[in-house]
This record gives sequence, structure tokens and C-alpha cells, in this order.
Amino acid sequence: MTVEWMLTPERLWGAAAVLGGYAAMCVTLAAKVRRQRRAEEAESAALQGRAQAPAVLVVYASQTGQAEALARATAGMLVDGGLQVRLLPVDKLTQAVLQQHVHSLWLLSTTGEGDAPDHALGFVQRLLATPVGLSGHQSLVLALGDHEYEQFCAFGVAVHAWLQACAAHSELICVDNMQPQSLQAWQARVGRLRQELLGASAQEVDWLQTPVGQPFVLSRRRLLNPGSEGGPLYLLEWTPQVGELPDWQSGDLVSLCVPAAPDQPRDYSIASVTAEGSLQLLVRQSTREDGSPGLASDWLCRGMEIGAA
Repeated sequence: MTVEWMLTPERLWGAAAVLGGYAAMCVTLAAKVRRQRRAEEAESAALQGRAQAPAVLVVYASQTGQAEALARATAGMLVDGGLQVRLLPVDKLTQAVLQQHVHSLWLLSTTGEGDAPDHALGFVQRLLATPVGLSGHQSLVLALGDHEYEQFCAFGVAVHAWLQACAAHSELICVDNMQPQSLQAWQARVGRLRQELLGASAQEVDWLQTPVGQPFVLSRRRLLNPGSEGGPLYLLEWTPQVGELPDWQSGDLVSLCVPAAPDQPRDYSIASVTAEGSLQLLVRQSTREDGSPGLASDWLCRGMEIGAA
């Protein structure tokens, strides 16, 4: 199976090379993205391009950092091309700011059974339930989700429908577990917008880069809540197959790919620090509504052998 670091925009493709042994992993280490919120006004001022084209509004709603990393990558590509960009988390978006822009890009995660990310609650209460005049506005929505849940990409789909109800022209791309093909479609569509705004002289840019891997193995798995009424919760410890541990910090993410679905990574927060000597993950064994086990969690919690490489 494979594991990648979910730390930066550079990571945003699916699996690295699948290793021979099922217990082997690949880890992609890149420069880390911290989910600390910056002062949006200061950040917006730093995202000023040189072009005279209208500024592009980039909005994100992120629970684990995926959508935020994609939003920053998207904004960075537009700015590098000379466009002016306003980058905001959705909880900082106002009706006035939205109506000031002709173009908006939305990168929106869905959590649990169709919920918006925690920080998006204010947006849902303030704007999503209220009609806003957006005639002539053009928007692109990237909805991130997991097909294991019945309400797949529900928050992104809801925002897309709201934009259309407000008379905006909105296009929607849904992504299942960061599937590379869907991300390529997003890259291509944003690239076309960039060319539309900058003119025919704008060249295509491949701004989502494929990562490289480092093999890891599962060294230990421990059940933390035996007898609990909730789902079984396991602590999984991983160690490098060769060499030393890479560096990471609290809040960084890894993306795991199981053998049955190598192109559909699942994301987990790292539950340890480098000084502890292993990469540790907390994984709860999940069950779908029809009673079948979750594909990734069942493999990690029960199917994967210890020590194989």
C-alpha cells in the first residue's frame, strides 16, 4: 500500500509507486503547510498580481487542510501568472466581497455525513440560506468528498446550487478522495480561466506536482478501547524500511492508499512527533450504513500484516 504526506499543494496527486508487499508504504515528504489562519487582509494584499484583469476570489472550506492547500496552490498559480487574487476562508466571506468579484473559485470539503467543515458554520447561517444577487458572476466549485459516505460532496454541491440560485454561472467538479483525474480536470479548468483573463499569450502551467516515495512498514497495531460501545480504535505505528524518520509536526497529515483502491487515498492526522521514533496514526474501524466494513479502515485495522515489507 502507499502513504503520502498531505502537507502541501505539491502533494495533491494520488498514490506514489505501489510496493510489492502489502504491508509496505510509501511516504512523500514535502515542505509543510500549517493550518494556522493568517490575517486574511494581509494575505490578500500579498496576492496582488500585475494584470489589469479583474481580481479572482478564491474561497476555501477545509476540515483537515486538503481544501486549504489546494486553494493556496490555485491562488499561487494565478498570482504567478500576473492575476490579482483575493484568498479567504469561507467564514471570512461577506456578501459585499462576493459581489465585488466577477470570478470566484470555491474549494470545499465535506465532513462526516454531508456536513460543512466546522469553521464554515457561520457562512452556512449567514449566506447560504439567503439569496444574493450574482447576475453575471462566474464561479468554479471544487467539491472534496468520500464516496463511502452517502452524502458525497454534499457541502460543495449545496454551495454550487446556491450560486446557481443566485443567478451566477457555476461549474462543479466533485473529487472522490483526491482522485488524480478529478484534480487534473480542476487544473485544466482553472488553466482555461487563467488564459481567458490573461489572453492567448498565457501559457499552460502544470502546477500540481507528482510526489516521490519513501518505503515504510507497519511495525505495531494496538487496540485502544477493547469492549467499548463505539467502533474499535487502533493505534498504528509505522517505521521507515530504510533510513531515518522524516521530520513532521503536529497537525500534518498523511494519505493512505490500500491495495484494493490504490488511486483513492484516505487522509489521517499524525498522532505522534518525530522524537517518539515512529509515525503513529489513530484509526477507527468504520462501518457503512449497509453494515459492510469501511474499505480503508478495515484493511488497516484487521487485514494488514505486521512487519511485512
